[in-house]
Amino acid sequence: YVSVVTSNHMVKLRRNDTVLVQAGKDKGKRGKIFRIKPADGIAWVQGVNMVKKAMRPKPNVRQAGIIEREAHINLSNLRLVCPSCDRPTRALLGPDPQPGAEAQTGAQSRKTRVCKLCQEIIE
Repeated sequence: YVSVVTSNHMVKLRRNDTVLVQAGKDKGKRGKIFRIKPADGIAWVQGVNMVKKAMRPKPNVRQAGIIEREAHINLSNLRLVCPSCDRPTRALLGPDPQPGAEAQTGAQSRKTRVCKLCQEIIE
């Protein structure tokens, strides 16, 4: 029996975001998210939560033996680092900076992430 907790709130972290680890064995390390599963609340960060894994020799695997690779980490243990002020922050969801853009293109309005410390838009 596997229970998966899914949340209804929007995850404010995306792939290629720089994050700071808040808790765990790698507390204080920074890295870039290369894979994220918002429904499961986990992400994989480069150079964080490294584990050793035994790999069997296969034709499509370059290296066999014990390799080191990243394991997933819970999203609650990560804090977004603002690219403009380079400080760990919480992102606010603000309206799209171009209010007439959805009228011209016919697309839905899109919320943008805003740094809570310096009020700059995070892309």
